[in-house]
Amino acid sequence: MVDENLPMSYQPLVSVVMPAYNASEFIAEAIKSVLSQTYQHLELIVIDDGSVDNTGEIVSEFVEKYKPTIRYQYQDNSGRPACARNKGIILARGEWIAFLDSDDYWINGHLQQLIEKAKIDKEVALVYGSKIWVDQNGNEYPPEYQPRYEMPEGWIFAEMFKNNLMCTSSLLVKRSKLFDVDLFNESKSLKVAEDYDLCLKISATSKVASLPELKYYYRRHNTNTTLDNSKRARGLITAVDNAANLVINGKVAKENDLQDVDIRKRIVELYEHAVLTTYYDNNYLEMRRFVVEGIWRGIITRKIIEKVILSLLPRKVVAIIKNMVRAK
Repeated sequence: MVDENLPMSYQPLVSVVMPAYNASEFIAEAIKSVLSQTYQHLELIVIDDGSVDNTGEIVSEFVEKYKPTIRYQYQDNSGRPACARNKGIILARGEWIAFLDSDDYWINGHLQQLIEKAKIDKEVALVYGSKIWVDQNGNEYPPEYQPRYEMPEGWIFAEMFKNNLMCTSSLLVKRSKLFDVDLFNESKSLKVAEDYDLCLKISATSKVASLPELKYYYRRHNTNTTLDNSKRARGLITAVDNAANLVINGKVAKENDLQDVDIRKRIVELYEHAVLTTYYDNNYLEMRRFVVEGIWRGIITRKIIEKVILSLLPRKVVAIIKNMVRAK
């Protein structure tokens, strides 16, 4: 057990968990950003989720040079980042766990700022920062295209229920808390938004802290899993359903104010979002699945009906309507 009276000068070991799949294009930059941290009491654990490119060769070169700071483990492909992250957590030796996706990267003082923030309040189980969107080549998006959202701290389950405020590569989490909430959920319906599911579980029972000024670089490219709108919609619905069960079963800490938690409203919003995004992706099969599922749950709104009607029109007519909407 960690001594709660440890001085502020104490430097706990931080385990950085990095899942990777066919990450040869970007993983070297991600690893270098970990090794260049001003906070040096760390280890890096790379879990290769069945890559078929030369990811393993690239990582092995770093392992050979920086052993024992870096460890590498290969596993058969699971198709779910949660599985790779959980393996890394299990192998980790650190008191705190940070996560970095293999296509993202940190500024040099990233871990130092997270640890210093975590030391301020012993009750905090998670610290999170913000992000900067960059393109495939690392060029920052213009300010008007950067994400903007509130970053509350304390007991924030209600705020998290309304919106996913956290990104995996910005997180620093107590390892003991991760086991308290049974790690990442490895459900196939959480191929995306498994981080939202985890952060909802943690915020339901623990205080969290935020660092709005601390930003990591989130690389947007064609192979981003999070850009699959169908999988993302499914993941968000699953995560919120799981969180709703925590509320219904009385498993949310009393310190959280649940007055503004409207389960029905949030679920309806997510089904509308699922139908809308799959409609604009021309993924009508998935769109109709969400519609049928929503109807089964008693969810049928004007926005959903509109998209169902439009999807039945000839494709040329739909294309004209979409272009008119986008031009507004």
